[in-house]
Amino acid sequence: MSSMTGCHFGSVYSGMTGNSGLSIAASHRVFGWHSMAKLLLLSGLAVMAGTANATLPGSRDDGGSEVAYRVSTKGAAAVHWAKTVRSVDAVPGQGIVLVAAGAIHGDADSDGLLDEGEVINYHYTVINAGPAALSGLSLSDSDGVVACPGTSLAVGAHMVCIDSHVISNPDATSGVVINTVQVTGQDDSARSVAASDVTLTQNLAGAASLHVFKSPDLVTDPDNSNTASVGDLLRYSFLVKNAGGEDLDAVNLIEPDPSRIDTAISCAATTLTGAAFSGLGGGTLDSLDSVICTADYSIRTADEAYGQVLNSVNASANAIIAGAVHASAASTVVVPVPPVADLAIEKLGPAQFRSGTQISFDLIVTNNGPDPAINTILDDPAPLGLLFVSNSGDCSTPFPCALGDLAVGASRTVTTVFEIPADYAGPDPLINIASVWSDIFDPTPDNDASSASVPSASVPLPIKGAAIIPASDALKLCLLALLVIAMGLGVLSRSAN
Repeated sequence: MSSMTGCHFGSVYSGMTGNSGLSIAASHRVFGWHSMAKLLLLSGLAVMAGTANATLPGSRDDGGSEVAYRVSTKGAAAVHWAKTVRSVDAVPGQGIVLVAAGAIHGDADSDGLLDEGEVINYHYTVINAGPAALSGLSLSDSDGVVACPGTSLAVGAHMVCIDSHVISNPDATSGVVINTVQVTGQDDSARSVAASDVTLTQNLAGAASLHVFKSPDLVTDPDNSNTASVGDLLRYSFLVKNAGGEDLDAVNLIEPDPSRIDTAISCAATTLTGAAFSGLGGGTLDSLDSVICTADYSIRTADEAYGQVLNSVNASANAIIAGAVHASAASTVVVPVPPVADLAIEKLGPAQFRSGTQISFDLIVTNNGPDPAINTILDDPAPLGLLFVSNSGDCSTPFPCALGDLAVGASRTVTTVFEIPADYAGPDPLINIASVWSDIFDPTPDNDASSASVPSASVPLPIKGAAIIPASDALKLCLLALLVIAMGLGVLSRSAN
């Protein structure tokens, strides 16, 4: 199986007062294993009697995408077909979870210092950034497990988890408290998801803070490679959180390199608490509130050459007391060279067929590489008017046959037998088409299918090795034969005398 791995990071730069200017980076990562959408090849053949022209019908895969077929020919016989998906498939990607932490220092004596016995209240926003439902969610921070209102989230849903930390004597002595929060769980296909965030609370740090996170998701996969590749659509989700005690206005997001997104960053009309958000540059976020924004990007050839899609975003806002606050986030999407497996199939059949007998075909499947073919499937529907009897060799079950994984250069051979009824009235010649596919992208689909055209015994076969005499030579031979006959008659006449 192939995958798209998306890593997303968020770093925090809090507005400071006094003589402090510390900053700390926070990061979290989600790995997305995009499952293969198996294309079910429903093959059929309509053959006109006395011709070898084949037409394969259109069909639909299990995702509802329209599939088109084409037939290529060698001579007069249709021998191969290939598939092309004409619609853009949505990718059933892995779930994405985000956690954004906020911290408010309960400064009892208002001296701006972390005093022993004072409390830091933590506010954790856990959000399902899609595209799959999440369950088994568990949250923990530096003080241990955090109680949350639930353990599952639908796509786009969020929950808030609350915790607190009592400032210890060592905390007060150092003048700083660093807290790491982590969330784990699984999506609806039991694949693990995880995320984390970091908060920094320090002496004279003020009460304004801004967090931003950037999460990439592979939305469409036109080439069905199930990896991030040229032409695929990435959707970036931005989670912007007011992580401090002051309300923020003039909330804004800016891409340092505008060419890294194809659409403008668009934010929801309301925040996660339901407050109105008027848009980037003028929107406001109350203390501990968050808003979700998105932008799209299609992967370029340059990204493939570089091996990854890099992107970053800068966030800013204004606090009445602390002034300007800033944050940034970055994401990386690996664009791997997708595995490629050129499967080829050859079908061998008899010279003729007779009604009321059985007919057998040998199917030889080979993986020409350069990568292993995973979950190889062979299919050979019974020709029109025939009945399937048995398979032997590398498959002993009815079609479709699961041939397993084929290493580069490996082959599988299957002998299939069909029954021809005594009253067979189907096409003549009889045409049988077999096809093969796997979970790995095949760059040369024209050899993914092969056909055998078998005439009935009533059609005379050409005599192998028979000499063909040109007309001029034939005339000479006839004259020679007449001369020999005449000479022979002359000899006989003299003998009679």
